[in-house]
Amino acid sequence: MNVRNKMRCPKLINRYTYLLFSFVYFEVLFRLACMESIFKGFWFPLLCAVLTATSVFLLTDLFKKRTGLVVTTLLLAVIAIFYVSQIIYYSIFGVFFSFASVSMAGDAITGFFKSTLLGIFRATPYILLYALIPWGYYFLSKKVFLKRKLLRYNRSFETTCFLVIEFMIFLVLLPCVRDTTSSYSAYFNQEDPYEMGYYSLGVIRSLETDVLRSIIPEKDVTDALEDDKGKGKVDDADSGVVKPKPGNDQDNDPDKQVPIEYGYNVTEIDFDKLIASAGKDSVKSLHEYFSSQQPTQKNAYTGMCEGYNLIYIVAESFHLASLHEEVTPTLYKMAHEGFYFTEFYNPIWNTSTSDGEFAACTGLFPSGSHSFRSSGSKNMYLCLGNTLKRYGYTTNAYHNHTYSYYERNITHPNMGYTYQGVGNGLEKRMEKIRWTNSDLEMIQITIDPFLTQDAPFHNYYMTVSGHLHYNWGGNAMARKNKNEVAHLNLTTDTGDDFPLAYLATQVELDKAMEYLLRKLEEAGVADKTLIVISGDHYPYGLDQNGPDKYAYLEELVGYKINNDRDLFRSALIMYVPGMKPVTVTKPCSSVDILPTVYNLMGIEYDSRILSGQDILSNSSPLVVFKDNSFITSVGYYSKTDKLFTLNKDVTVTDEFNQEEYIKTIGAIVSAKRSAASKIIDLNYYHILYGK
Repeated sequence: MNVRNKMRCPKLINRYTYLLFSFVYFEVLFRLACMESIFKGFWFPLLCAVLTATSVFLLTDLFKKRTGLVVTTLLLAVIAIFYVSQIIYYSIFGVFFSFASVSMAGDAITGFFKSTLLGIFRATPYILLYALIPWGYYFLSKKVFLKRKLLRYNRSFETTCFLVIEFMIFLVLLPCVRDTTSSYSAYFNQEDPYEMGYYSLGVIRSLETDVLRSIIPEKDVTDALEDDKGKGKVDDADSGVVKPKPGNDQDNDPDKQVPIEYGYNVTEIDFDKLIASAGKDSVKSLHEYFSSQQPTQKNAYTGMCEGYNLIYIVAESFHLASLHEEVTPTLYKMAHEGFYFTEFYNPIWNTSTSDGEFAACTGLFPSGSHSFRSSGSKNMYLCLGNTLKRYGYTTNAYHNHTYSYYERNITHPNMGYTYQGVGNGLEKRMEKIRWTNSDLEMIQITIDPFLTQDAPFHNYYMTVSGHLHYNWGGNAMARKNKNEVAHLNLTTDTGDDFPLAYLATQVELDKAMEYLLRKLEEAGVADKTLIVISGDHYPYGLDQNGPDKYAYLEELVGYKINNDRDLFRSALIMYVPGMKPVTVTKPCSSVDILPTVYNLMGIEYDSRILSGQDILSNSSPLVVFKDNSFITSVGYYSKTDKLFTLNKDVTVTDEFNQEEYIKTIGAIVSAKRSAASKIIDLNYYHILYGK
């Protein structure tokens, strides 16, 4: 080794060591801020950090020494800012932002300005810790790294070779584990939740996959659909299982004296003809897939609400915790005296509120924030607004926050609604604009015109009163209703009032429902109006860092939150004033609401096409979470923990093959999510219905 080599090598090693430390440091800080465990599943993100450091080192070494200093410093600064931005966004919305949601960044900053400032304030320690890295590099480079002589060699060729080798190492190691929570799945499976990559790949590789998914056409759906060996029939996997009959108390209905042979919720779609004429493989695969699905059967509740008005509310952070017999008596009454769903789940699949709304309005699994955005330019024939509009309903949608957020000004008219929010008309009738606005006021200023009209009406509301932050200064509705909850003995070990503040926000929704029921009764249409209330997501504003992340929520619901099944268990209201209460024990989720409403209202629809199913039918339940964990009538499988737990009152025989069962249900889940994604991407409803 010549003298120049001897001078160069130690300094190159020092510089590489610094970059390696930086990217491992970035990942550790990020996991400390956003994840319950720093080191759980960290081995592959650690490998990715090493590979990223190598890439940055080789690429920046192509520049001359002072240019390389500037480029490397700026690159580290930009990467540090990205990490910090994700931490701040996660602290506000409970999810990570994706490339597809960048267009909404302006709305997020302006619409949640105070929350953004609070998020920045809370993230100040991390901001300072991340800032140390680029400043440290700049200082050390000036003092150490630049004091070297450059070798004359073909650095471009050398760098290219190293990068190719690095990428090959990545691809070789990636398939080592290939289940649905693996790094392999997060990197290659486009239907997988974007968020999962942050746990299994690390931040930089997740950003890479996010960008690639946004600019490269998605893979053909054929493989995923063909892998569905069960053809969507969950019961086919139940061999060796002894379980109680799932469902509801309709079987004990005294009005049902003799067995009735019910038909199926299907429409006249000639799939054979469509398959024969299909030109694209992916479209043909969808035709074949849906034609093979088992439709849901009609039942004793089919048409129970035929011709009724429909008021559908997706309530901000509405949850089991919202149902308090004393402080939210109207919500409590509606939940327990209507259809009482004991096992309803409201997962966050990708993008919190956007997920909740999309699933509620379409009956489809969302596949990221782009699902709702993309739907704005597609045929949404089977969504609530368009369907009821075809049945002669007046259809209106309201949102008491910025009208264009999540591009609702595009998506909601496309779903068949005359839409108003803050900024396109609703604010003109509101007394005051604040954070947050009143759900009660929104009902007061919108409901009257529909109570006396001859035609049935469907009003859709997306509320905002229940939005974080859950403290007396961060939410106007919490402050307004503080005295309503002040007497409750709700305290945590820290003495914070967050649980009380959350309940105070739900009091405003309760007052809105009290007012609504009174107005319906006064107008004489209460017994001809179906009211549906679900949440957009669980109240993640109650989350905190550390091992007691869900302590506030646990205090409100009264049980320990150990997994997704506990976390996403929520409340669903389907209520007609004066109806006979019905207890429904069947596991169900947000995607099941739309087909259930259609069945209740006697709406013709094809149950084979939707992701969800009529909850009141005799079909076996299937609840799907973001990482493809699932609940069936047999049990709950956590793919994160690799743990399968039998449901209460379920036993199995020696014939039951747990591994095969998990594999079969997994294939069904993957196919359903792939099909839902392709319905939007391929404008499938336009192909089916041509309108």
